[in-house]
Amino acid sequence: MSFLCQASEDEIKEYIRNILSYSVNYPGFAFGTGNSIPDYMPVENYIVMIETAREFRNEI
Repeated sequence: MSFLCQASEDEIKEYIRNILSYSVNYPGFAFGTGNSIPDYMPVENYIVMIETAREFRNEI
């Protein structure tokens, strides 16, 4: 969680794409931050995470 709170947009994109590239062969996984979005997380970082995952899904 601390990573999403402190990382830059580019760092988040790279990290998320790396995670998702490992999961391509394992269908049916759930992707998210857990069961909540903490109030101290920058909303922009959460949106970058979700948008990156959606873009990745469309590429595979």
